[in-house]
Amino acid sequence: MSKVLRLKLKSNRDKPLFTTITKYDRKILCLFDTGATMPVWCSSEGLFKIVFPDAILLDEKFVLSGFGKTPEIVNVYKIPVFYLKDDNSSLEFRNLHIATSFGRSFGCDLILSYTMFTKMDCHILNRNLNNAVLQIDYDKDIYNIGIVLSSKMPNIVHKIYNFSLEEQSDFVK
Repeated sequence: MSKVLRLKLKSNRDKPLFTTITKYDRKILCLFDTGATMPVWCSSEGLFKIVFPDAILLDEKFVLSGFGKTPEIVNVYKIPVFYLKDDNSSLEFRNLHIATSFGRSFGCDLILSYTMFTKMDCHILNRNLNNAVLQIDYDKDIYNIGIVLSSKMPNIVHKIYNFSLEEQSDFVK
C-alpha cells in the first residue's frame, strides 16, 4: 500500500529546502539534492552532536566535491535512526550514512542525497499551491541504508543506497 509524505518547501528559497524533526526533537533544515550520491552534514560540529548524539564515527571516508572547492576527504558517520515527518506520515531511514563537512555554511544543515530515495517516487508540486511541496510516495515505513565502497580506493565510500528489510545485500555495513 502506497504512503505519501508531503514536506512543505521554504517559499523564500530557490532550492528545495524543508524542515524536519530529528529523533531527539531537534529541527534541522534539509536540502533535497538530486545530484548527490551521499548525504552531507554542512552545519557546525556542535550542532551535529546535539542533533545526532548517537552518531557513530566510521573508519570509512568520503571524497566530497561539488561545493566549488577542490575535493576533500571527510569523515563518515552512521546515524542509527533518521526520520522525515509531516503532520500525517513518517518515513524512517535506519543506519543513514552521512559525510560531514562541518561549518560549510551552505544554506542548510543537511543535504539529502537522491540515493536515499531510489525505492520511492519524489515529486515537487508547485501548481495551485501557496507553498511548494516535496511529495514522497513510498511503500515501507522503514528503509535501511547501505554503503558501496570504492573499487579503486580502500575505505572510501562511493555512494549509499537504500533497501527494505525484505532485501538482502552484501554491501551493508
